[in-house]
Amino acid sequence: MIMKKVLSVIALAASLTAVSCHKEPKADPVPAITGEWHISSVSTKGVDYANQTIDIYISFSAEGTFELYQMIGQGRYRKFTGSWEQNEGVLSGKYSSGKAWGSSYEVSVSGETLTLTSTVSGEADTYVKAVIPESVKTEAYET
Repeated sequence: MIMKKVLSVIALAASLTAVSCHKEPKADPVPAITGEWHISSVSTKGVDYANQTIDIYISFSAEGTFELYQMIGQGRYRKFTGSWEQNEGVLSGKYSSGKAWGSSYEVSVSGETLTLTSTVSGEADTYVKAVIPESVKTEAYET
C-alpha cells in the first residue's frame, strides 16, 4: 500500500515536471510606441511640399487612441485624433471621422527613436521621444 502511494507521488511529480518544462514559443516582441513623439526626419519620394517646413507631434495612448498635431508651412498646427492598433509590428489606424489612414506602417523602435515605414510607398519617417508643447496643443485647430 505504501509502495502504491510512493509510486503515485513519483508519477504525479514527473508529470508536473514535464508540464512545467513545456514552454510556449515566444512571439516576436511588438515594439512599444505609446508616448509622445516629435518628427525628426521626413522621407518623401512622391510628394512635393514646395520646400515647406513640416512639423509633426504625435501621441499614442495605451488605450489605442492617438492625437496628431501637424503643421505644413507657416501657420497653426492641425489636430487629428482617432484610434490605432499594432499587429505583428505593423501599425494601422483610423481617424475619428472613421476614415482609415492612407497607409499602414512597419514599426521600429530603438531607444528613444521611432521609425515608421509606409507599407504602401516604403517612405520612412523618424520620430524622437518628446513632450508635446502645451502651446501646440492649445493653439491647434481640430479637423
